[in-house]
Amino acid sequence: MRTIIAFLTLALTFLSCGQNTQKRDNYESQPATLQLDSIIADTSKLLIVELPIYFDSTDFIIHPIGFKNLNDRNSKLVVSRYSGGGHSDIELHVRSYREDSYTGNITNLIFENLETRSQHLLTEQALNINSINYLRDIARVTKIQYLLYTGIDQDINHDGSLDRRDNNSLFVSKFDGTDFSKITKANEEYFDGELITRDIKYYFRTTEEKEIIGSKDKADIFHYYFIDFSKDPYLVIEYNPLSLIIK
Repeated sequence: MRTIIAFLTLALTFLSCGQNTQKRDNYESQPATLQLDSIIADTSKLLIVELPIYFDSTDFIIHPIGFKNLNDRNSKLVVSRYSGGGHSDIELHVRSYREDSYTGNITNLIFENLETRSQHLLTEQALNINSINYLRDIARVTKIQYLLYTGIDQDINHDGSLDRRDNNSLFVSKFDGTDFSKITKANEEYFDGELITRDIKYYFRTTEEKEIIGSKDKADIFHYYFIDFSKDPYLVIEYNPLSLIIK
């Protein structure tokens, strides 16, 4: 654990984020991907490891990692439980609940096997994770356990931070944190999604900023996808829900 914690102190240069993002003005240059081992340690920030997350009847505990800004008394690692209309911030506290979902402001995750006590990071890439969801109903049907995440992995506006001014994305991993993969395309932002268990699919949509023909203005257009978890490995497929109407 000490080796992992020392390694992660290089990552703590992010600001807190939520799912609602502001529109960015600078898309001309390529977004920057921040790597943990390439970020200089910031002595104004203190590494914090939350109490572990445990999803009932599974073999792993998950340690959320974040930071506290020593220059900001209000700064905190936020991990909160979801409730119908939104979420309530709980400072340095995690609660489990039936929806198998956590929202927060998390830099990375450490997965610990309860049988072997082995540990590993979710990824060596810098992230700002704002939700973690265990797809329990999918596991019951397919016998394969997945975690679904939303978060930020690219510094779109090149300000050195991963925050609400950057694109929110969708990710999937196996339950043990392996095979962590980004699902949304680099130029699109995750908007929302819905799990249809009977169909064994997670439907989601993204937005992409496009130039309006004959105008200097830009507009967001929607793209529609689903993740087909009935396949192993799963498939990500784009579809057009208006294909019957618009030819």
